[in-house]
Amino acid sequence: MDFTDYGALNALKWLTNQTPAGPPSALWMKLHLGDPGPDATDNPAVETRRIAFIAGSATNGGTTGEAYVQNAAALRWVTMAASESISHVSFWDDETAGNPWFKGALAGVIAVLANNDLDFAIGDGEIRLN
Repeated sequence: MDFTDYGALNALKWLTNQTPAGPPSALWMKLHLGDPGPDATDNPAVETRRIAFIAGSATNGGTTGEAYVQNAAALRWVTMAASESISHVSFWDDETAGNPWFKGALAGVIAVLANNDLDFAIGDGEIRLN
């Protein structure tokens, strides 16, 4: 998972005590059909709803220089707007507007059909930083 431009800037501001944006009160997951780009606005899915990412405990990845957090509640898009192949996601600090913090590729492409649901079970959604 990569920082977006906004996420990277605010992480560095926090590390260097330069008045970053406050931490988001929630994160919302958005679907993409390709790389979301530096501002997480490229290749958006036709399905525009963002789903709340309820985070579990942040975990150290061991000796690999990474840490991650997984979803503690299922992520579900009920009745997808279109048949699409979802390959990437982004994480935002607001359900409909706001700022993008992270973006990344899924482990594999997920093909979904219009009017079907897309589900990520508990632990299947993850923000991993290294």
